Amino acid sequence: MLEDKSKTIRVARLQAIGVGLAAVGAMLLFFGIPRIYEASKSSSWPSTEGYITHSEVGRFRSGNGRTFTINYAAIIEYQYQVGGQNYTGNRVREARDNFPFAYFANRTVNSYPVGKKVAVFYLTDSPSLAVLESGIHWADFNVIFVALVLCIAGVWMYRSLN
Repeated sequence: MLEDKSKTIRVARLQAIGVGLAAVGAMLLFFGIPRIYEASKSSSWPSTEGYITHSEVGRFRSGNGRTFTINYAAIIEYQYQVGGQNYTGNRVREARDNFPFAYFANRTVNSYPVGKKVAVFYLTDSPSLAVLESGIHWADFNVIFVALVLCIAGVWMYRSLN
């Protein structure tokens, strides 16, 4: 009898974990799908010539005091001109990227050295909104992939214990 109660509690806990995984996955989908949609809109933006004015890898620490994580980001700044007006931009893609490893940020920084001439894609109605890489990038799908894995794992965990 005690074993049955213990097993029931263990199954209920695992089912709760499954529901939690599916919920986190759904939340990531909620944020990830609009990210891809926004990135896709930039593929139709016109471009102008610009040049890189600053390029470095930034290191960011975030946490709650007891634990923390280190993330890296490519900090790229560029200047461009639209309709005789000068602008400064700092977005490589529509979706901003923070990386858990310096390698990926370094790769982006190496692609945009200071002084390099670049194509700058800007929003026609608001030329101050600009990116260096228009359209959807493979990294934009990372959140969707993780979200789907969590949803599938959560649903599988919940259903397999019923």
